[in-house]
Amino acid sequence: KTHPDICQLRLDFDNFVTVGPEPMNHMCTNDQFIVSGGSPVPSICGVNSGNHMYVDAGIGSNSPVVLTFVTSGPNFPRTWKVKVCQIPCSATYKADDGCLQYYTGVSGQIKSFNYEPTSGLHLSNQDYSMCVRIERNFCGIQYSQCVDAANNRTHSFTITGNTLGQNAVASMIGSAGPNSCNADWLIIPCAS
Repeated sequence: KTHPDICQLRLDFDNFVTVGPEPMNHMCTNDQFIVSGGSPVPSICGVNSGNHMYVDAGIGSNSPVVLTFVTSGPNFPRTWKVKVCQIPCSATYKADDGCLQYYTGVSGQIKSFNYEPTSGLHLSNQDYSMCVRIERNFCGIQYSQCVDAANNRTHSFTITGNTLGQNAVASMIGSAGPNSCNADWLIIPCAS
């Protein structure tokens, strides 16, 4: 960061194509994008073009953030272009602390890293917060599934163990036991 008053970095992945995760456990074993310094950020791989990240850069001038692409494994046409914007601590457009992804505007699409309707696999070990800013004159948010590559909603929202599509895993609130989501989950606070 160029000034002690910079508290966040926004990383826009204008282009981000690396080897994706291995198909069994969805781990980034060949390629990884690693952010060190600042707030904890899970490593990612695969197709992330059009996605973004916010990194809390700390207060003061001695808080370096290092972005690293690690590549190994098969011959693959990797490409990346990452735009880095520095956000002042007092900026009104600064994301809340701890938000790895921050969505603004009255509509849009929320997607996880390496989400690609035709071949994307949900990455393992992705424990982070996605935040949505409430816009002026709005008091709530309505979520709905996007259609998938076959123009239906069958696999447009899935979690681990949900191999049959949206009807295979029922929604659970505070659930424990054999049907609970102990590998993947999505929490929407104050949802009704």
